[in-house]
Amino acid sequence: MNLYSLWTHRPIAYLYFMQASAMLKVSTLVCFAVWSGSSRAQPLLEQTDQRHDIVYSFGIERAPSGNWLVKGSHNFENATSWSTFCRVLSPTGELIGEFPFGNDLEAHPNGVIYTVKTQYCDVGVPGTFLLASTENGNLVGSILIHAADSDFFNFSAMKIARRSSNKLALIANNKTMVTTLSGDILNYWDTPFGNANVDRVTGSFWTRSDSLVMWNSSSLAVVDATTGTRTNYSVGEAVKDVIYRNDSILALTTHGIRILNAALDPLGTVEMISTDTLIQFLPNDQALWIRSTTGAVELNGSLIAVNTIPIEPFPGQITTGGLLLDDRIVISSQIPYHGRRTAVLKEYFFDGSTANHDVDVRLEVEVDSTFHNPNFNPFQAHITLRLTNFGNATIDSVLVNYQLGQNFICGIDGTSVLYTDLDLAPGETTTRTIPSLHIGPWYIPPGIFTYEVCMIALSPNGLVDRNMDDNYSCVSVQLGEDVITGIGSIGVPGISVAPNPTTGRTTIHGLAAATGTLEVRDMVGRAVERILNASTNEGSLSIDLSSLPTGRYTVSFKSEAGAMIFPVVKVD
Repeated sequence: MNLYSLWTHRPIAYLYFMQASAMLKVSTLVCFAVWSGSSRAQPLLEQTDQRHDIVYSFGIERAPSGNWLVKGSHNFENATSWSTFCRVLSPTGELIGEFPFGNDLEAHPNGVIYTVKTQYCDVGVPGTFLLASTENGNLVGSILIHAADSDFFNFSAMKIARRSSNKLALIANNKTMVTTLSGDILNYWDTPFGNANVDRVTGSFWTRSDSLVMWNSSSLAVVDATTGTRTNYSVGEAVKDVIYRNDSILALTTHGIRILNAALDPLGTVEMISTDTLIQFLPNDQALWIRSTTGAVELNGSLIAVNTIPIEPFPGQITTGGLLLDDRIVISSQIPYHGRRTAVLKEYFFDGSTANHDVDVRLEVEVDSTFHNPNFNPFQAHITLRLTNFGNATIDSVLVNYQLGQNFICGIDGTSVLYTDLDLAPGETTTRTIPSLHIGPWYIPPGIFTYEVCMIALSPNGLVDRNMDDNYSCVSVQLGEDVITGIGSIGVPGISVAPNPTTGRTTIHGLAAATGTLEVRDMVGRAVERILNASTNEGSLSIDLSSLPTGRYTVSFKSEAGAMIFPVVKVD
């Protein structure tokens, strides 16, 4: 039974108030309000980001402008390290801009987004840079605020003083630095917790009195920004989130909420008996919600649950953040997807309405033929894809990704291709070709080896596929230095192409008697010459390339006996 069913069946929440040495236990009846939604101007939002292995690992928040800041990280094109990025979306989910950021970022009421980044300068000294950009990603300022100090090399967080709009707090592993918006250092002090390298600061915010509230996994601290004096408070259990509300500090813990004043004196506790896990406060000026692993709960002014929104998870889904709007909550999450991770944004209205659909696309892969270009180590392959619509709505767009696992697969468009003109009605199948994909390892071992070509169809119509079992397809293909092979193809010793390079006509020698299709493609994969019913003449087949520009081409001959592809170079 999850958090919501427990609260539904246990309509008593317990609120404890500390008064001197006495503890008063107050029982309060929980009433669940039902929000009666009116007609909505915009459709229910569900949006996926599957360009590469990508996660919205830092959640979502609202900028003072009203736009959404979606913060995540990605392993772009199977790179060796992960990079952080921020996508700026309009209040209806349209993309405004995207830009990389450092260790954290904050949106200021002046419309500028501040981020901090540490990197080595030209002289090899670690430098900490304060960067300022607009919400569409245009950089408007960059300043080196500190150098040659290892204490400030790895920042774990950055928070802007929203109530004291002329200060920034930069929190590192061992130090906290307070600066102006232009990067002038005002003060810095040691971390208020013990071993900062083990138990790092996980968050912070400013109070009305210009003090900084900081917390880690089990403790809170209030630090005076001017003097650096501090007060610590040990919670005694895991701290999930902390906010400043109505001149009080609310700490979300494993089992409920701790209520503290600005000096960290305890005022009360709200127990929430649940088998679910509480994760994050979702506040705005009018309401307060809590996000959990399976949904969200609205609290009234007495911190009593009055409404719930269950979040029906996708298989393996992990929620990473939430944004509370006037009539709905936007949840960011990630979903495992055949060895990849998918970033998802989805809206849930207060009445429980959310985007429901049955989008389902099936993918089948066929390797038509392979060949080896001696000037490029990996083999190349011509691929045919078959996409079938098993849902009830027309599919207009699908992203096909072919960089999976450790296998090297790369094409002219990188490691994926986005089809936006499918117009695929329910029950229909369409075929697409991906020419000249580079497959196989950079180092080609001797002899013949088997290589697996895998592809996955993602984001049909920008949504999450409701059946993830049929949008993934793999084909095994034999590769090797001395063979030209592929699905339905053959390799025949003694075949040669001469002259090669050629100024015009070239001939394939050593073929068996056959009739088939002769085709020439450029290195982008476009067919530039095609001859139907071409027949070998005494074991040879000629083709004239004199009308083509100089460059590299592939000549293929396909017959009932199989398919063979040869690299040919056209010169002046």
